[in-house]
Amino acid sequence: MIRKSASVLAVIWVGMLLVAPCMFAASDKVPELEQPVFVQDHADLITSQDKDEMAKKGQKLQDGTDSDILVMTMKSIGQTPKEDYAYQAGRHYKVGDQKHSRGVVILVNLDNGNEYQNRCIQVAVGRGLEGVLNDAKVGALIDDNFMPYAEKAGQTDNKEKQKAYY
Repeated sequence: MIRKSASVLAVIWVGMLLVAPCMFAASDKVPELEQPVFVQDHADLITSQDKDEMAKKGQKLQDGTDSDILVMTMKSIGQTPKEDYAYQAGRHYKVGDQKHSRGVVILVNLDNGNEYQNRCIQVAVGRGLEGVLNDAKVGALIDDNFMPYAEKAGQTDNKEKQKAYY
């Protein structure tokens, strides 16, 4: 019986050693917080004018509702699953009221030209907002507010912005 228990504990311990680096690797990849707080444009897709406008709207949302929104663009998140990365970024940057979990992270990952087959728009919604922003509403927001720009991306001369959509 003792031998069996020791074997089970050894398996659990080895499993934790294998999983723990993966958990910390995602947090290590989240870049340091830049200003404005509500826009983290690490792929250089958003103009400074648009960043300022988004920051004003983010501050107004935070002041009026105790909710936060973070728009984050990345050149690549590596092989980290997009869902995990978006939630990890939200936790790392403390997006949303921590007591009620009222935060939204919108992640746009370019994936360096689709290197890891991980290009995405991922929206992570805190538990406190799941009733307001369910999957159907988030999908409609992406379709209505992002896809029209994706369709126009081929008309730009900016190769980096084209990569964001294709």
